[in-house]
Amino acid sequence: MSISDKTKKSLEKIGLTSYEIRAYTTLIKDGESNASEISQNSGVPYSKIYEILGTLEEKGWIGSGNIGRNTTII
Repeated sequence: MSISDKTKKSLEKIGLTSYEIRAYTTLIKDGESNASEISQNSGVPYSKIYEILGTLEEKGWIGSGNIGRNTTII
């Protein structure tokens, strides 16, 4: 999903980074996903995805839960 420059600027103004925006908009598009799927679909490097998702969760933008052996991001 491509977001408009206006939307991206608005999200940046309220404190989200470029990677956070990419991960968050991927979750909006794809729905519940795991970290690997979010990384692949958003273009956020896998080495950064857990940090980015943790920050989004701390900010209250997303939640996570365990389903079986996997952690699902909501």
